[in-house]
Amino acid sequence: MRYWLARLLGHYYVWFEIFAGRLGLIDDFVGYDFLISKLRNEGITTKYGDFLEIGSFLGGGTKKLAKLAVEQERQVHVIDVFNPNYDSTINSDSISMAWIYSKILGSRNLFEEFSKRIKGFQNIIVHRGDSRIVDLRDARFVFSFIDGGHSEEVVMHDFETVWARTVSGGVVAFHDYGGDLPVVTNSLDVMLDKYNCEIKQQRIYTQQKILWIQKQ
Repeated sequence: MRYWLARLLGHYYVWFEIFAGRLGLIDDFVGYDFLISKLRNEGITTKYGDFLEIGSFLGGGTKKLAKLAVEQERQVHVIDVFNPNYDSTINSDSISMAWIYSKILGSRNLFEEFSKRIKGFQNIIVHRGDSRIVDLRDARFVFSFIDGGHSEEVVMHDFETVWARTVSGGVVAFHDYGGDLPVVTNSLDVMLDKYNCEIKQQRIYTQQKILWIQKQ
């Protein structure tokens, strides 16, 4: 009974996001205020390194992260293909992520919408492309938030790439863990087991569908 209730509520929440996003009422579909509060309270921002975001969508969360980065004199690297039809991953209600993104966006151009929200920020470096081929060179990150492609291949690749560039004591957070995309949860569980000896602590924030991992 609890399982089906959760699925029903999740189904209605998707439609809420679609309508609210289409009307411009929300542009942060993750909850960056929660993430930023955690970073401040746990002293993560006192450590060395820049910020990384894989998957920015409309850029509402990017803007919030960039404001924090300005305070800390850091840069924010953003990786996104800016194509709402790119991610064909199907959720547990048999709805593709591409369909959801396209419905939220409507006739608007994704990159133009993103650009509007980050206008004026000089500390954002945009890498427009697939996260599997973007070259981050010698970048090092104290905090990364991953909400890009949701296929097994992309999730695992993003974990490998970001983890290798995370400084000691830094945090990597993944969206959609324990949510309606089981492929994401299963893929991350594999990676958690693989890198268990390098993980200082891990937490699951069920309400936000966020997996929070701190490196040794």
